[in-house]
Amino acid sequence: MSDREEEEETDLTTTVTDEPNPPLIEYEPQISLQMNLPDKKKRYLAWNRFGTVVVRKELAFLSVDIDLNEGKRKTVRTHINVYLAALGADAVVLSGMDSSKKGENGETGVLLFYQFNSWALNHDWTQTLPPQEVVESVAIGDNWVAVYTSRRFVRIFSFTSLQLAVFMIPGPIVALVGNGPLIAISYHSGRPSDNADQKLDYLLYNVAQKKQERTGGLPLSPGSQLSWLGFSLNGALIAADTQDIVLEFHEDQWIPIADLRSDERIKDKKPWITQVDSSEITLVLLEENETAPVLGQPQKIITFKHSLLLAESETSRQEAEYLRGELTRSTLNSESDMTKKDVEQDQLLLLLLRSACVAEKAARAFEIAKLLTFSKSQCIAIKTADDLRMVSLAAKIKTYFQSQEAVSSDAITQESNALPNTSATIASSSSEAPKKSLGAALKKRRAE
Repeated sequence: MSDREEEEETDLTTTVTDEPNPPLIEYEPQISLQMNLPDKKKRYLAWNRFGTVVVRKELAFLSVDIDLNEGKRKTVRTHINVYLAALGADAVVLSGMDSSKKGENGETGVLLFYQFNSWALNHDWTQTLPPQEVVESVAIGDNWVAVYTSRRFVRIFSFTSLQLAVFMIPGPIVALVGNGPLIAISYHSGRPSDNADQKLDYLLYNVAQKKQERTGGLPLSPGSQLSWLGFSLNGALIAADTQDIVLEFHEDQWIPIADLRSDERIKDKKPWITQVDSSEITLVLLEENETAPVLGQPQKIITFKHSLLLAESETSRQEAEYLRGELTRSTLNSESDMTKKDVEQDQLLLLLLRSACVAEKAARAFEIAKLLTFSKSQCIAIKTADDLRMVSLAAKIKTYFQSQEAVSSDAITQESNALPNTSATIASSSSEAPKKSLGAALKKRRAE
């Protein structure tokens, strides 16, 4: 090796060795959503589909105003420093620190429960927690209240203060919400990654059955934090992050259902969600530097489209409506509601099938036809393809249905001949319930 080559190699080695390591940035885990509310003289403690809870600091005590949307109002005056609240349909749970019982272990955590409609007297109650155990989140559901404490305990009480259960969760809490018999919890499963991704898990607990139903990871947009966790009006578990992506938990997966930043009314604002419906989100629009609404700010209702669909057309709208219907169906309880939803879904599928036939997309039309639930819908699909001169497609659909034993060949022929040529929807004048196919029964069995 020449002297020059040896000198260049030495310089290269020196350069690599002397290169300083970039400083590591450690991102902090986000704190509990309920504990992140601003400490003001008058502020919201809760705002949901049932109403609002507002705390007001007076000279010698605190006033807590509970307003239900149906017009009922209750004001609680207390010396306890109330900083948490969860509001249900006819009850509220408050939590705070009792400075009058302060000892060497610090202030004592206290729960306050008030019920609006009860057949019994003395239905309100107070529960004091053990020393050094502070309440960090509260939730309310169907005849129960739940609290998460600084010891990572989740304590569950009935509306009559009976202790129902206590269990621990693996990490610090981010959100605690309730609906019916279900408690949903989001907590940290590890420290944030180097790119600021929060590592969150969720847990679903059934109070009535006293068991954990599901647990797993809670996905968020890159670098974002959880901004809202709750249940929709139809009982679906919903999450939203600080990049304004809204997710719905459906069959063990989190499905993005809305991108709120795509709405022109939200683009320069920060949405603060109060409730979610199947296709609407009620929220308050905040400025970027605000963390919670001030008293008197109005709510807005945003109708959202399914964020998975890319094209803006009538066909994509129908696809979005169908996909939304599939998510909604899983939350229905009665057989009549599910049958009604299946009829609506078949109507959308028949519209999509007709569009595919008009565009001469036989493979797409056949794929859509296989999703139909009712035998009458299947007959309409065969006739639609035949009317639009896609004879081979009509024959393929008919053969598929026969192979699935959905309807017999004679029934197909008989019902198809009875339908008008322009049929595009299921006849609603029939007094009998539509006949479901074998495929629908199998789909129901899989769901169960």
